[in-house]
Amino acid sequence: MKTVELKVPRVIDDAGNVIGYGGSQDWFPDGWKRMSGCGATAGAGAAAVLAANVPGAQALAGPLAEAIGGNPPEACGPVPKAAYVDLMLEMFSRMTPKMMGYPYAGKWGRAFRTYAGEKGVAAEADVYDRWERWQDAFAFVKTHIDAGIPVPMLVLYHRAPEMQDEIWHWVLVTGYEEPADEDAAARIIVSDYADRDLYDAPIMLEVHPRNLVKMVDLKIAQE
Repeated sequence: MKTVELKVPRVIDDAGNVIGYGGSQDWFPDGWKRMSGCGATAGAGAAAVLAANVPGAQALAGPLAEAIGGNPPEACGPVPKAAYVDLMLEMFSRMTPKMMGYPYAGKWGRAFRTYAGEKGVAAEADVYDRWERWQDAFAFVKTHIDAGIPVPMLVLYHRAPEMQDEIWHWVLVTGYEEPADEDAAARIIVSDYADRDLYDAPIMLEVHPRNLVKMVDLKIAQE
């Protein structure tokens, strides 16, 4: 099994205990943000993971930059929850949901590109939502992860029982597993609600009329 995974900031509480693989929208200070802030949480996660993996992207981490270390660091240091929430709130001010949440991959990309530009980081953000086979989408994920770039993913509809908790929801893809055995399934690693979750790629990326999944094609001008 080949596993390729980005450095993802581990979030710690005031006692120094690790409480998160990335962030959780449950950490927002009020109910509306906790209910609707998945897009902003993915935005904060993307900024933090880019800072930890891409040369010249450290400024994207905002209040987390010092804790993450290096540019990028050899090993990503733990980051305090309070600072991570500050970054989530910054993203929420830019990726502010409406009554139906924030189901807008293109709008998410434009907001992130603007944020990056204000931090002095040149970024591009297009939408990838058309593929003929799940293998094509998996290749897209692999290309980004291999380059140190996380993949924000919006799951709008999905027919698989395994995906029902992710409907109308943003997650952040942070890695993949590629089996040596052809009979085994490739898997996608995501950060969601501060957990490290894995999904079978043929299921998650299945091409079907009842599935609607969009990914943001991030590109960062590296030093």
